[in-house]
Amino acid sequence: MSNKNDTALIAEIVLSLVGIFGVGWLMAGETTVGVLLLLGSFLLYWPLVILALIFTLGLGIFCLVPMAVGAIILNALLLNGVLNRKAMRFLILHGPPPSQ
Repeated sequence: MSNKNDTALIAEIVLSLVGIFGVGWLMAGETTVGVLLLLGSFLLYWPLVILALIFTLGLGIFCLVPMAVGAIILNALLLNGVLNRKAMRFLILHGPPPSQ
């Protein structure tokens, strides 16, 4: 039995689909990364998307969508790795349950 928090990963993926990054990291207890990603979502990502769509008359979406998909996949893989390491650390520290 693992102590992996899959809820954090699911929340991160779902919210990343609408451009809000970092919530899953915060749920996983990674506050520094979570806050940086959350601030980056609102201060960098959304302004970049809006300006790119305005200045390219909507054609920028052909570049923005693949970049967003790549960011979502990379973000999910990195969070999954952190969650796996935390679960492994839990198993090593606490060991397997005693057999009867």
